[in-house]
Order: sequence, then structure tokens, then C-alpha cells
Amino acid sequence: MPRDLCLPTRRAALMLAAALSCAAQCHAAPFVHLSRPGVDFGTLGLSTMSSVQPVFVTNTGDSPLTISALALGGPQAGDFAIASTCAPPITIARGGQCRIDTAATLLGFVPQTRLATVTLASNAMPPSATFSLTVTVVGDITSGMVPSPPWIDFGNQIVGTSAAHQPLMLRNPESTTEVIESVVLEGGDAQDFTVTSDCVGQTSGHGSTCTATIGFTPSAAGPRSA
Repeated sequence: MPRDLCLPTRRAALMLAAALSCAAQCHAAPFVHLSRPGVDFGTLGLSTMSSVQPVFVTNTGDSPLTISALALGGPQAGDFAIASTCAPPITIARGGQCRIDTAATLLGFVPQTRLATVTLASNAMPPSATFSLTVTVVGDITSGMVPSPPWIDFGNQIVGTSAAHQPLMLRNPESTTEVIESVVLEGGDAQDFTVTSDCVGQTSGHGSTCTATIGFTPSAAGPRSA
């Protein structure tokens, strides 16, 4: 057989070998996306409990995510607590989500800044994901305004379109009176959210409430948080 007639066959064989090699190496994999790298509870009075702060865990990979362990650790882990819908063993489908609720309660003045970490082990690459917990204890500081609900989940929303606004009530559980100076959005995707509120400038006594209204218009695909 002339040599030039063999070239297409050889080329096809090389392409098939490359495809088989990719099939062996380019396999689907899960990926852990944390809604924030850490939770800072700010300042907190002695023997008072913070509001609950959630961290959402989303599988942004292309195969099921299996969570095998969830651990609270670090130098002052005893000052923090976690509860979770991510409790292992659990498998999260592609695009699925679970939630880790965190809270802080301070029982002493030393050290002033308390630190802990939450570590999640899974079949993702890398196999562990960690976020930090931080709080500063200050004497005679109340726990401040308590939000209800403690978080808002807008669910899935098409990029560039606006979700229905959702209310967030703030209540003062303390006996002291506070003046609310500002209500602002913070975090990596804060530009995708809006907030309007009748709280600013309001004097808040024990049991009094005010309301913030939160809007959401995603600017990009994937999990968005603030």
C-alpha cells in the first residue's frame, strides 16, 4: 500500500488515542464553593450570644460532592458553635447546596480576640475547605440588633434580572437604647444586592424593631453572597 494512503488511518489512530487518554484523565469532579472565607462576629459582650451567621456550601463541580467530615477547631473553638444541614455523611448533587450555621458565645475576657476554624472534608479537589471564625470581646457591649430571619436566600435567579425584594426585621433585645447609624451591605458580591431601610437614625429601645428591604440582581452566574 502506498505510504500516503496510510496517513489518514494513522491520523485517526492518533486522534482516538488522544481521546482515550482524555477520557482517562479528564474525569468529572466536584468542587466546594464557600459563600464567604470567614465570619467576623465583630464585638460581643461577655456571656452574650451572637446572632446566627450562615455559610453556604455549594457544589459548583460537575459530579456529586460527598462530605465526609465537618469539624470545628482552632485556639478558641469552645467560644463558637456550629449546626449544619451539611452534617456528614451527605452527598450534594451538582449545583446543590447545604448550610453551616455559626454562632459565638463568650465566657471570658482573655484573649480579647477569639479565633476558630471550620473545616469540611470531601471528595473534591482539594479534599478540604476551611473558613475562619473571629470575634472580639469587649466589656459592657451588648449583642446589638438581632436580624429576623438570620439570613435571606434568594434561590436561583437569571443573570441580569431582579428577584422579588425580601424584608429583614431588626430587633433590639437589650435593655439599653441604641441609635442605628447605618445599614450597609458587605462581602464579595455586595454589588449584586441592594438595601433600603427605615432604621437609619432611629433610636431603638428594648424590644423595638425596624425593617430593611433587600434586593438581588446577579451580575454573573454561580453562587453570589454578601
